[in-house]
Amino acid sequence: MTLLVSDIHYIGPVFSPFSGLAAGNADGSEADDSTLLFVYYEESKQFDYISDRVLGAVTNAEELDLNEVIEKLNFDGALILRVHTDWHGINCYGFAPAESVIFL
Repeated sequence: MTLLVSDIHYIGPVFSPFSGLAAGNADGSEADDSTLLFVYYEESKQFDYISDRVLGAVTNAEELDLNEVIEKLNFDGALILRVHTDWHGINCYGFAPAESVIFL
């Protein structure tokens, strides 16, 4: 199953469509949100956050690029938001329902 990737242009805070929590805060990514899979900054080609759910499903996820991680993920109902933020480049956020099943 291919994950849904949606491109949007937006410069405000990004919220999980499943929990309603912000994907980031002043201290970085919101690690307490069980629906947040990852936060990736395309300009610096770095993950800001990778959830334990992703790390359990994708070996060496932190060493892979975003496309490699997306290809290996198979969460039921998951989606990726590619957010064009003007001066901050493109930030990618992965979300899945907390109760979603991971297909390996």
